[in-house]
Amino acid sequence: MRKYSAGKQWEDLNRKRQEAENEELEARRTAANQAVRAQVAGLPSLTSWNATLSVGRPQYYQDRGSRFYRSQKDATELEAQDDPPPQYQQQASLTPPASDGDAPEVDNNEQIRYLQREVVQKESRIKRLESEVEVEKDKRRRLQAERHEAVDAQRRAEAELCQLRSQVANLDQLLDGSIKRQKELESELDICRQEARELKRQLHEERCSHESDIRAQETRETQIRHQFEDTNRALENQVGRRRRPDPDVGSILEDTVQSEDSPQRDFASRKGQSNTFSTDAPSRSRRQDRGTAGRAYVSIPKNGNRRAVWIFG
Repeated sequence: MRKYSAGKQWEDLNRKRQEAENEELEARRTAANQAVRAQVAGLPSLTSWNATLSVGRPQYYQDRGSRFYRSQKDATELEAQDDPPPQYQQQASLTPPASDGDAPEVDNNEQIRYLQREVVQKESRIKRLESEVEVEKDKRRRLQAERHEAVDAQRRAEAELCQLRSQVANLDQLLDGSIKRQKELESELDICRQEARELKRQLHEERCSHESDIRAQETRETQIRHQFEDTNRALENQVGRRRRPDPDVGSILEDTVQSEDSPQRDFASRKGQSNTFSTDAPSRSRRQDRGTAGRAYVSIPKNGNRRAVWIFG
């Protein structure tokens, strides 16, 4: 409401100013016409026309920055440039005196030429002022149109401002909800991280336990392997003595052992049984291999339950 009142005051001020300008222009035009008519009729109205321009003028038009002050200054300069001859610059009438005294004679032809020149100048001045009036009217109409557009733009801006305020309020609500949701997610993330750390710790403990079990099992297997190697070396020492050649030299005997504490069977008594198989070596090579000392090799598989005994001549 405050802006609208200021705009109305501005419109009233412009209207009053325009009316004053129009009145002044009309007064100047009337004064100019009267001065021209008076000069054509031979009346001494050159100075009176200048005097009528300053009568009844508003106070604010005396501003040195106003257009009317500049117009008055231009007119004064023009009149100073086109001053009439000295015999016509007098306040008295230009007509010869009625008495027969020693009055100066006046050249009527020169006065007519001067008045004609003044009439032309005043008419050009009138046309220039009329054109300036039209220019000011166009300017006033343009300014009024611009003001109407500015008022419409102001109203649209106010409507857009209301919309933007509502959007800001909605965005504030959404932002509050987003902040709340972010805090909830952060708390849930902290819980998940704690659970993940706990699971990693348990996994590390399980891995360590499993690795320790594997190392213990490998240690037990190594001990068992060493035990069987010792047994193998003992058997090698027992069967490593020289003996008479055997016709079945090169055969392989396989024995299944169910437990480590079961008595070992004599490998010599298992000759000719069903579980004995031969390599079917040629008789010539058997004959060549006769006379060699018999040796025993014991191989322990990784399962620990089966033991194969190879006997070579």
